[in-house]
Order: sequence, then C-alpha cells, then structure tokens
Amino acid sequence: VAPTVDDSNGPIRYVDIIVHRAALGVSSPPPSAVPSNVAPYMEGTVWYVAARYSYTQYEAAVAGSQFTIGNGSVVSAGGVVYTNAPLWPGHAFSVYVRAIGVDDNGKEMSSIGSPLREN
Repeated sequence: VAPTVDDSNGPIRYVDIIVHRAALGVSSPPPSAVPSNVAPYMEGTVWYVAARYSYTQYEAAVAGSQFTIGNGSVVSAGGVVYTNAPLWPGHAFSVYVRAIGVDDNGKEMSSIGSPLREN
C-alpha cells in the first residue's frame, strides 16, 4: 500500500494507518464506519491502528513508498506502542489512512480516506 494524505484542511500532526479485518468476501466499510476511538492492535480486534507517525516521520518514512500491512513492525508515538500485527489467514483486510490535525482553537480534527486495499 502506498498511502497518501491530504492536508487541505490544515496542518497534519499525526498520520494513522488503520486496518479492518473481516471475513472473505465482505466489502470494505466506508470511511464513515471507522470508529473514532480505534486503538492499537489487541488480539481479536476487528479495527486497529497498525502504525501512528508524526507527520514529519510519515513524510520521511512512508509517503510515496510502500507500507506493508502485517509485517510485525512496531512504532511508538506519544508514549503509545502500535503493532502492525501479522494478518490472519482466511480473512480480508481493508486499510485506511487517517490524518489528524489541530484547528485554530486547538481542537483535534481528523479525516479518513477511502480504503486503500483489500486482501
């Protein structure tokens, strides 16, 4: 997956790579279905944040390149550990990119793009 983000709504602070696990043959949920409280991976979760990057880290390490879902990599951001957990055989996976920024009043705002890929 080569994820991209749009900063047209203002400066981006963090970028999340979000994964959704479903049964084979199930369509990707729309971006509006991504829970606002999606958390780092825990065994058995259906939605999880596989990685979080500061925008600077994201631009240096991910933007314009390939991000491999399920490779077991671990990143840390803001004292939280994010695990890009191995994919489960016999399941379909959808990948979303969430850009998180702060508006002029200091309120956190986010936007989520369409699913990038299904396995």
